[in-house]
Amino acid sequence: MTITEQLNTLPNTEDCLFVELKGYRNGKGDVGNYTINATLNYEDALRHDIDFVESWEPNKRDELILQAKINETTKVAEESLSDLLKTAKEAVLVSLKKDSAQSQAQSLAQKEAYRKVGPATREHIESGSVMIRGLLHDKRLISESDKKVVNSAPKTLAKKVITEYLKTSRFNQFKIDQFDKLSFSEKTQTLILE
Repeated sequence: MTITEQLNTLPNTEDCLFVELKGYRNGKGDVGNYTINATLNYEDALRHDIDFVESWEPNKRDELILQAKINETTKVAEESLSDLLKTAKEAVLVSLKKDSAQSQAQSLAQKEAYRKVGPATREHIESGSVMIRGLLHDKRLISESDKKVVNSAPKTLAKKVITEYLKTSRFNQFKIDQFDKLSFSEKTQTLILE
């Protein structure tokens, strides 16, 4: 039985609020339990984030967070932290607007390539692979792959300060090839894949 057929056997999944993936292994080799909010739309989150960044102004807290992120050897004068955040703001805004335009174009193409099979869940028509996309609500790693040390530039660190406020930075997509058990909790309105 395909994943889509299994999803179709569950009652009341149209009321689903969350999707829980237990023991999911990502492309980097991390294994974890993930809970995804299945009710939020990425395009709506993009519009929200664009509005937020357009009105966002750096404050002292943001500057302190940026200073903490910047390596001790890469000291930045206090007055330039604000300038760095303002420059990063423009870069983040350009990126969000570009993503919004691409997302609209992709939506049209993906309507022909995918079919919706459940909450935040779609199936690729040709390959049968199932994708789940939503706002990451909870992540608990069981085992973590080795991470390489990255020395980011100050501007990149400043962009990270801003993107931590954004909903779109917490959206994840999961490719589901197989699972052992599929269930639906009506009490918590959660689709559970194990």
